[in-house]
Amino acid sequence: MTAPVSILAKGTQFARLAICLGRARGEGLPAALQIAEATYGANSQVATVLRAAVAEGTTDDSVWASPLAEAQIIANDFLEATRTRSVLSKLTELRRVPTKTAVPVQTGRATAYWAGQGAPKPLSKGSLDTVTLEPRKVVGIVPLSRDLVRLSNGTAETLVRRDLLNGNAALADGSFLDPANVGVAGVQPPSVTAGLTPLAGSGNPLTDLEAAIDAYAGDLETAAFITDPLTAVQIGLRSSGSNAVVVGARGGEAVGIPVFTSSGSPRSTSGGQIVLLDQAAVLMADEGIRLDVSEQAALQFDDAPSAGAQALVSLWQNNLVAFLIERRLNWAAPLAGTVVVLNGALY
Repeated sequence: MTAPVSILAKGTQFARLAICLGRARGEGLPAALQIAEATYGANSQVATVLRAAVAEGTTDDSVWASPLAEAQIIANDFLEATRTRSVLSKLTELRRVPTKTAVPVQTGRATAYWAGQGAPKPLSKGSLDTVTLEPRKVVGIVPLSRDLVRLSNGTAETLVRRDLLNGNAALADGSFLDPANVGVAGVQPPSVTAGLTPLAGSGNPLTDLEAAIDAYAGDLETAAFITDPLTAVQIGLRSSGSNAVVVGARGGEAVGIPVFTSSGSPRSTSGGQIVLLDQAAVLMADEGIRLDVSEQAALQFDDAPSAGAQALVSLWQNNLVAFLIERRLNWAAPLAGTVVVLNGALY
């Protein structure tokens, strides 16, 4: 028997879970469960996840862990929804690795040689090392009106879903792509473009794509271009006479290499950024997401908060609910030449 197919947009169940927790007014899971059962039904995925703690597990109880499975389904549903927003989820060929585990990586490529009959065989020597990715946290706090959260209609769910998705995707993508992100020890990894000498845009998209490929030392079979939606549109318009480049706001393909777009890709008045990277050479550790909700906290409404600051906004007094999305991520691109960055892509 196959599982029923959901007709809901990806991430909707996660938004419903957030709404129920937000409407519970800090009264905990029992209140959130009652809201979920009344709004979405006693057998809904959200109600199953919020249901009161089950009894001790036994080896002959086949349904004991089902709430845990449902929770993972909802979390996976949210992560899958980020595919339309986050380039990290679109890059399906990244090398997925666990955190806190030393994994072997190649830092220099081996070279093969011809050998004559009966002659000594030359040694092919590559450079190997190990990399351990520590868990790092991408955190987004999204404050929303309590009046909006109280609504249980589809419009409210769509707005909550959109805000939660956008906040998570924009921060992760920007941190991954922005050369200005040189990392903070123990806090966040540097971007895969940090420290690289960028190529300069020529004003011609075909020339720029060719220059990036010429400077690239990775595997073209696992390569991908990344840029912002506007730059992608400009590339598509300026390359409309070429069958080799079919690119738009949602990406496309250039000379057989996929093009992915992200609003987190840096862009200035001088133009956009184009990155060409070898997906298989980038290590990615992703331990999933955590959701927390509060209406009692006092927040600094600042994207660069400082400790001890007094400019705090009371969520309770301002009729707000804050949703905290925490995603544990880390990455590394240890092999030189597998990431190329071009700046000033203005067409």
